[in-house]
Amino acid sequence: MIAATASADITPAPGLALQGHAGALPSESVLRPIEVRTLVLQHENVRAALVTVDVIGITRQTTSRIRHRIAADTDIPADHIMIACSHTHCAPATLPTLGLIPDEAFMASLESGVVAAVTQATRRLQPVTFALGCGSSHININRRPIQGPQPTADMTPNYGGIVDRRVRVLRIDTASGKPLAILFHYSCHPTSMPGTARIISPDYPGFARDQIETALGCHALFMPGCFGNVRPAFFDTNNRFISATPAQVEAAGREVGAAAAGAAGSLRTQPCDRLSVSTTTIDFEFTPITPADIETRVTQAGGNKLVNFWAANTRGLLAREGLPAHERSQMQRLTIGPLTLIAIPGEPVQEIGYRLEKELFDMNCQCRQPCELWAIGYTNDMVGYLVTERQKLEGGYEPNAFVYFDRPSGFAMEENTIAAAAASLMV
Repeated sequence: MIAATASADITPAPGLALQGHAGALPSESVLRPIEVRTLVLQHENVRAALVTVDVIGITRQTTSRIRHRIAADTDIPADHIMIACSHTHCAPATLPTLGLIPDEAFMASLESGVVAAVTQATRRLQPVTFALGCGSSHININRRPIQGPQPTADMTPNYGGIVDRRVRVLRIDTASGKPLAILFHYSCHPTSMPGTARIISPDYPGFARDQIETALGCHALFMPGCFGNVRPAFFDTNNRFISATPAQVEAAGREVGAAAAGAAGSLRTQPCDRLSVSTTTIDFEFTPITPADIETRVTQAGGNKLVNFWAANTRGLLAREGLPAHERSQMQRLTIGPLTLIAIPGEPVQEIGYRLEKELFDMNCQCRQPCELWAIGYTNDMVGYLVTERQKLEGGYEPNAFVYFDRPSGFAMEENTIAAAAASLMV
């Protein structure tokens, strides 16, 4: 196996609105640059690229453009490119949602930065070896409240809610034994600060990268977990979530980074020539919605502008052509040495990540070597929240957030759809 890394700074000048919360105002400063990281790998005639980007997410159309540009400039097939977004809420808009329209100049810079980084990495491939490790960090907490007779969309710390505190790492070394790259996986929404803070920032993943790169002298790539219902544990004495200060954001990132660097620092790597990629089309079916359902949501929202915007669009859609049957997207598997990544195109909750890990473990580990499977969200496309059927019955924010993603209704049985598609990728 041979591999190489590269990076690119995509930080714009302050002024663009930051995506992640409604009511975003123009940004005023930069806490830390937002960046692209890439890892390019090759074994025999198989080439692949893994890309991480400090933005809230990208559409499948953006992914397609980037893939085809890379394929034209290199010999990496378009469907062998995986693009994972950190999901920071303090980067410029990249999705036409939450009342924002992406800035064309920033999107052009983002796409060119990814293409340049991947192209640069292809020019310096070298032999590599691998090792897996794991640490832990407690900066995260479940954010779905225990629902009572009157379900609430408010988010509150749920100490008994499901959470994943592992900081898992893949260490990739050069032939000389020096670290080339660290992939680290953690499950926590990068919402330490909201976009309304008007500060450009990669949130805690950027500071975690800094910590790892300082400690080990190599590039670090953040792999987002299934943290649709998990966020940083910053809350007040009344059990209400609050925005972190810049110093707290940095401290949280350094805690995660220290756990990753500690886990990776003493690992002994070994050769592993597993490199493969597979993709599959996935159709998320929409649940039925009626004009009466729309009016109920508008009334409950009490004048929320984004809900009113969704309602107008959905009324028009039902009047013109009716509700679409489904939304088409893609899932992808990338196996790198002892690690398999399963990419999910939206905001999956932690329960879905655990389910994939449990159901696919035996299918993944047939190589007589240590191996691991990471489910990652926010990759290649952004279709909105992906939740369990139980969470739909409970109510709350995530099952009803489709209105903020400009989707006409929620999805039906998406957990099973994702699990079936993931299993097909392992064959």
